[in-house]
Amino acid sequence: MLNKDDQRYKGLTSDKVLATNTIWTVSMKVFPLIIGLVTIPYLIRSLGEEGFGILSIIWLVISYFSMFDLGISRALTKNVSESIGKKEYSNISSIAWTGVLFITVMGLVAGFIMHEFGQLIFEGFFNIKEVDISQIVIYLSIAIPFIVSTSGFKAILMAEQKFKVVSTIQSLNSLLNYLLPFLLIYLFSISFSAIVMALMILKIVIFVLFMLSALISEPTLRSEFKVEAIAFKAMFRFGKWATISNIVGPLMGHLDRYAIATFISLTAVTYYTTPLEVLGKVMILPMSFILVLFPAFSTLSGKTYENRERLFFNGIQGLMVLLFPVFLISSTFSSVGLGLWLGEEFAEESTFIAQIFCAVFFLRGMAFIPSTFLHGMDRPDLTAKFHLLEVIVFSSALYIVSQFTNDINYIAVVSLGITILDTSLLYIACYKLIAQKEDYLKNIVYQIALFGLILISMSFLNFTPFTIILTVVIVGVFLAVYFDYLKRIVAKIRAQF
Repeated sequence: MLNKDDQRYKGLTSDKVLATNTIWTVSMKVFPLIIGLVTIPYLIRSLGEEGFGILSIIWLVISYFSMFDLGISRALTKNVSESIGKKEYSNISSIAWTGVLFITVMGLVAGFIMHEFGQLIFEGFFNIKEVDISQIVIYLSIAIPFIVSTSGFKAILMAEQKFKVVSTIQSLNSLLNYLLPFLLIYLFSISFSAIVMALMILKIVIFVLFMLSALISEPTLRSEFKVEAIAFKAMFRFGKWATISNIVGPLMGHLDRYAIATFISLTAVTYYTTPLEVLGKVMILPMSFILVLFPAFSTLSGKTYENRERLFFNGIQGLMVLLFPVFLISSTFSSVGLGLWLGEEFAEESTFIAQIFCAVFFLRGMAFIPSTFLHGMDRPDLTAKFHLLEVIVFSSALYIVSQFTNDINYIAVVSLGITILDTSLLYIACYKLIAQKEDYLKNIVYQIALFGLILISMSFLNFTPFTIILTVVIVGVFLAVYFDYLKRIVAKIRAQF
């Protein structure tokens, strides 16, 4: 008979739990996406293209500083998951509080850095002169410790597969990230700095919600406060490599926008960023997958390869089936969609960028799961080393291109190139680790390469009846090929409920 702890943690890697958590996580991200689509045009009109560009840069800085936990939150999720897998439940409290304490300290350090150097970052690096940045820096420096510390409590909930709680709070955060500025401008016409202050208050509220949820979910956190050096050493062994990815990874994702803001103009940032903001929302699918799969991979890391490789293959194929049709249709109709949404002038500037990033985001999405698999298999060093190589190549290419042209389309092509490099390296690394190599090449690698080439090719075709027919044919063939797979997956999910 199962004891109380075994019963509480039972079945965390079962198909039912993983399917439920993935579906819930995806569904809770849809409404904020719709709100973003509705409010972004109004924000651009109200703030102006430069004002919205500045707000985009602030969102960018917040997202970068939120990674200042130096990889310990990811290590915290992994170590708690492994303790659950090994049934070492007595270790959970010490692992959790040790990780949370370290992350809190790093949050305070991050807030201090923003307070001391924030004005230099915004005015010197991004060349922002249009607004008084000093007050904004103060608001950011107060909120950043809470933003960073949030990741510790969220990591505990993720390790215990409490994704209904995690996704609900994150959905609230994403929803208000767009809706709050919209309402404040529409109802009160308040200043830009007041909008930033309201967003920072939101981040503090989100921290409180995650903290209370973790304390309720894991009762040992309330009954025992314990910090151990040995727990920190175990997390640091993993986190030191995740640290590099946490620093370099977000930089890689935003380096193109940094280059445009620095070398071209803030107006160009708006033309470049807006289609990315929309297409990037589709990344809720791979992000939802990996949020659920990472603790599952970690729990299964010490067991036989069959279960984890089955989970790995199914995750990639399921994600591919979801992403490819979405990005193919988006690429085909990007000029029409942008024209209807933001006007013909905006569409003329941003259509090629949107099409290129349909290919970029497809490949990035397909890279999420192998990266997560490597972390779950305790090889974060590989992704970190890849990132170090890529950031050198990417930054050099961006600098060279920006010196010869102000055309942001070339920046998008550079982003595509570095994405192809990153995806290729990750799949090669996974090939070395898995046992079922032939199935991996046939059912995963070759198919991703084919679909990526199709999306890249679509970027160079104009919107004509021919491209519409071609898209319909490709999607039809794709769905026909994967019909049996889709039928099996749907039947399996329905059987779980």
